Amino acid sequence: MPWIKNWFSNMLPLDTPFEYQGILFSTVENFYVAMKTQKHEVELRKQIAAMPPHVAKRFGRQLQRRPDWEGIKLPVMEFALRIKFAPGTSWYKKLIATGDTEIVEYNNWGDKFWGVIAYYDGRTITPSNPRIGQNHLGKLLMKIRAESR
Repeated sequence: MPWIKNWFSNMLPLDTPFEYQGILFSTVENFYVAMKTQKHEVELRKQIAAMPPHVAKRFGRQLQRRPDWEGIKLPVMEFALRIKFAPGTSWYKKLIATGDTEIVEYNNWGDKFWGVIAYYDGRTITPSNPRIGQNHLGKLLMKIRAESR
């Protein structure tokens, strides 16, 4: 089954890479995975930043996460999303163009934290019923959108 593709995917490149801790990040995904490591693991963070985003995501599943990760992962994601969707970027225009529409990160890979589980039949996305997932990515994007108005 093909993956569901969301227009706001964290795998898609930012308009301009951003620097954090002296490291350039081109995608939200690479930044997010790199931040799972301890603050002093700069070389490992550089390696993650240089990976294709899908490779970084897989790599991140094997990492020993920093002890405070569960408590900071939402603010880490929000930080990177605010950069990607900052006013003046092409991503900002796409976000604002959604109006008041609910933004849902539908996925068929089982991510119940960041998204909502759905199925793709080759033509349409069909949410699971009842809706399963917390949709934290969509909620963060809607928060950023609301604050931008």
